[in-house]
Amino acid sequence: MKKYLLWISIVAIFVLSACSVKNSELVSKVEPTTSKGVTDLKYKDLLSETTIHDAVRANDLKMVEFFIEQKIDLNEKDRFGYTPLHLASRFNHYDIAQKLIENKAEINSLDKYGDSPLLDSTRNGYTKMSKLLICNGAKRDILDKYKMSPLHYASKTNDIEIAKLLRAENVMEQCAEKVEAKVIPEEEVFLKLISIDNYNIINDNTPEICGDILDSDVQFVQLSFDGGKTVTDARMNGNRWCAQVVNKLENGDYTAMAMAINSKKQRGKAQDDLTIHVLNDLYSALNEEFSPDFPTWNAELDEDTLTFRFKNPALIFQRGSSQIKAQYREILNNFFPRYLKILDDYKDQIVNVHIEGHTSSRYRSAKTIEEKFEKNRVLSQKRADEVLGFLSQINNAEVLKSRDFVDNSFVAEGMSSSEPILNEDGTENMELSRRVEFRIETTPNE
Repeated sequence: MKKYLLWISIVAIFVLSACSVKNSELVSKVEPTTSKGVTDLKYKDLLSETTIHDAVRANDLKMVEFFIEQKIDLNEKDRFGYTPLHLASRFNHYDIAQKLIENKAEINSLDKYGDSPLLDSTRNGYTKMSKLLICNGAKRDILDKYKMSPLHYASKTNDIEIAKLLRAENVMEQCAEKVEAKVIPEEEVFLKLISIDNYNIINDNTPEICGDILDSDVQFVQLSFDGGKTVTDARMNGNRWCAQVVNKLENGDYTAMAMAINSKKQRGKAQDDLTIHVLNDLYSALNEEFSPDFPTWNAELDEDTLTFRFKNPALIFQRGSSQIKAQYREILNNFFPRYLKILDDYKDQIVNVHIEGHTSSRYRSAKTIEEKFEKNRVLSQKRADEVLGFLSQINNAEVLKSRDFVDNSFVAEGMSSSEPILNEDGTENMELSRRVEFRIETTPNE
């Protein structure tokens, strides 16, 4: 019996030892390490991106600073050859680019397409970013795969400041003239009284900037594009504020800063980085082509928004109808092929052409403001659709050649009475508000 119990004990010890070894091996396999596991700074995802690539894409400056403190490789490339500085330049994340450069990130690294960060920033018309790169040693004589230089792209995006800097004999002499950021005293506290809408690229040299009012006690809001040297008073309507820029802004990068004050004299601040971009050459080409026709057609071209506006409602549609009048069809037959021919040279920088139907705020059968707006929205959408449908069917060589461009880039939109034409006294001009517009939405080359 003793012999039998001895054998059972030996077998039990063997089984337990084997389980212990297996469990130990399992733990060693799944337990991550900080030196070689997924928490390692060199670990890459499926796109061959490290954690700092993700932080740059998310525009998370604090996370980027954390990885810099952890001594992560700032010149590591992903599968496209993008370093963190490449991504910061492509997405116009200025503060992150500055932090990367301060920590010795490679300025002239090339991605798999042969582009440097400077080529990316000038191609997109990012003035402030391009200046940062040039002033920190970016090569100005580099060419991309299309034999385009930073100067070529500065010319295409109307960026005169960068064009001058690229041609300067003594770059550092101009870079020494840096604008110092305004230091806010530590004791100055800004409350969350307002917010500002998120803008990226605005195709308007005199834009309207808006945001939300977060505190009902706000007394007034002002907007500035130059750090407070000049301000524009905003209109407040319910929980929204809007400020209309009057003085024309040049193409370039801006910080729109809004300041609010409540009845207790407490201040609130909100700001947004944005780019103003209007194709001035396109305006000149359109204006030269069509200005002789403006009086006959009762039309105009807005230089600041590249909007072609037909202003005679009696010429376009019957009141309350979406059927195009014969006289307007004749005008469109004349206008559209010429319009397309000019746009053909700028297709790479055109995102969409919006055919917008606008109405006045009137609608006789509607009783409430909401009902009037909705019925006018439906009518204006039908009118915009009718115009786009007619244009697409014009039997003309230029229209046929541009069929794909029209199908992919022209969009019909019913605007209802959201953008009325106002008289000098601020009242709505009911007749002129009924109109059709061709508005070009552009963006710098990518």
